[in-house]
Amino acid sequence: MYVGFTSGTTSLPKAFLQTQDAWLNSFNASTEEFGIKSGDSILITGRLNYGFSLYPAIEGLFRGATIYILKKHDISKISKIMTERTKLTIYSVPTILFDIVQEIEEKDIICNNVNKIITSGAKLENILSTKINKYMPNANIFEYYGASELGFVSVRKLSENKNAKGSVGVPFKGVEIQVRKRKDMNSKIGEIWVKSKYISFGYLFNNGTPAFHKDGEWATVGDLGYIDNSELFIIGRQEDMIISGGNNIYFSEIEDVLKSMDGISDAVATWKNDKRLGQLLCVILITSKSITYTDIYTYCEKHLPHYKIPKKFYQCTSFSRNNNDKVSRKIITDNIERGEYYELQ
Repeated sequence: MYVGFTSGTTSLPKAFLQTQDAWLNSFNASTEEFGIKSGDSILITGRLNYGFSLYPAIEGLFRGATIYILKKHDISKISKIMTERTKLTIYSVPTILFDIVQEIEEKDIICNNVNKIITSGAKLENILSTKINKYMPNANIFEYYGASELGFVSVRKLSENKNAKGSVGVPFKGVEIQVRKRKDMNSKIGEIWVKSKYISFGYLFNNGTPAFHKDGEWATVGDLGYIDNSELFIIGRQEDMIISGGNNIYFSEIEDVLKSMDGISDAVATWKNDKRLGQLLCVILITSKSITYTDIYTYCEKHLPHYKIPKKFYQCTSFSRNNNDKVSRKIITDNIERGEYYELQ
């Protein structure tokens, strides 16, 4: 039995139990999906206490690949490995891929040795995938959705360009997916349930109200989404939705609209308590050029219903991350309460 920890994106990391059989089943499926084999080189950019990094390290060794793991986050060393090693596969979350691309873009390096990029943990933005294609022209990009508790759920191969915008792909090999409707959601969106041989045994300590639930062979971590033409679309978790003035508002929808605006590099939506609305929608922005409150609000009016327009806009130079280099909404929300961001007015 293996004990791992969840990433802690929405709460404190939780210890979960995984059987050896579940990992072996995952190895066989991911080998078919990603084509990892003996003689490959695998560069892992994250810490091994994070399942997304530990898993490919073990699978790679199991298959006879060579594994490269850095003691610390060093983009210069990462880019050096990318230019020196052949048949290279990179496992990285989008935030680190952004840093890598920025480094090789500044140095104008073309990394022809990168054969595959496998990413998860957050949505890979189109602008980033376009730059990856430019500076790593031989790389097949795989984006998968999963969870520590569930294992692999779906996969999207960007090079095939067959998946719809916003999709996280089709069910991973050996996975069945159900979207179970809930009364408090519209007819399209529901809770994502998964059936596979990759699901974990459960939590080591059942503290609080964990999101992981089982129903026979099916399991969920509370993620919300919908299926359209056999493709899975993720809205977020219950924690990624607020009820403001009686209306359900999903953070991902607000973030997608704002990130489509010229001059906004990234956006994270969150909330503050409000006596009138209950929960007040706020957004923290990273901008690439001078931009005003009026500019942003006018853009939102064109693309969002009035009740979904954020009531507060904040600006910062970088987002707070947790120990696994994933953007932490919880830390960002706490920073708002402490007044650590500049408010646009």
